[in-house]
Amino acid sequence: DMINKCLVNSENQLLSADYRGVLKVWDIKSGICLNTIKDNQCIKCMVFGKHDELITSSRSNYIKIWDMKNFNLLKSLQGHDQFIEDM
Repeated sequence: DMINKCLVNSENQLLSADYRGVLKVWDIKSGICLNTIKDNQCIKCMVFGKHDELITSSRSNYIKIWDMKNFNLLKSLQGHDQFIEDM
């Protein structure tokens, strides 16, 4: 799978997203994949929120907020007519 985006957080984790919308959370030191999150759309942008959150945008025209502690989807925000490429 071709990687579309990568991001590193302060807890020594690497996040990678492929063009199919699969996000993987990696431990940088061990190289172990800690979790996989399936968004089902190509991730266009990823940023970290202030409270252990990952914020993503994709071709689905949604902004999604994920809990980085348990990797659950917290919120989906919709309001744009086209996909969001940057935040």
